[in-house]
Amino acid sequence: ESATLVYILFPIIQILDNSQLIKSQKEIISQTLNAMKSQNLKDMAKQLYEKLQDKIPIIYSSKELSVITKYWKQQININSKVPCFTGVFSDVAYTELNSYTKNQWDFYLVFIRDQQDSKEVIKSMSTAKKIIKNKNHGTTEIMIKGSNKLSRLMSCAYIADFVSYFLGEYYSIEEDLVEKYRIEFKKI
Repeated sequence: ESATLVYILFPIIQILDNSQLIKSQKEIISQTLNAMKSQNLKDMAKQLYEKLQDKIPIIYSSKELSVITKYWKQQININSKVPCFTGVFSDVAYTELNSYTKNQWDFYLVFIRDQQDSKEVIKSMSTAKKIIKNKNHGTTEIMIKGSNKLSRLMSCAYIADFVSYFLGEYYSIEEDLVEKYRIEFKKI
């Protein structure tokens, strides 16, 4: 299921474009593909996956990028069978950050940043990272880049695809349990 988003989304956009239901997106798609090729996204994913080994990932972003944090969670859950949690700023309460003080679990926090994040979000993330680092949990900040929102989202999704794939290999995940769970839930 990894890396299917590009293969599903772009043909749909092209169909809508060809049907003249939306204005031409050729330039945006071209920019998006160039952004995904020009950045070393696979290497970024490898570096992050090494940090996430044997950890519980928590993915944070702004509210505007909440769809991408959910995508990360889904990809990590599906492809590597690892629990993953998400949060958005500024909904993240400092009581939530305080929960990291016990160090009972080995969390690793990923902060997904966008060049268009508000000053409030930037300040909140910076403060949160300081608090978490003081509690001996690792953090990584990913600044997504691109000339348009689609290129930034797709680049970030591409990193999630590779991170989840590499984690799946690390944990030797071969069998897809999702279908087994679907069958069990249908029995209910």
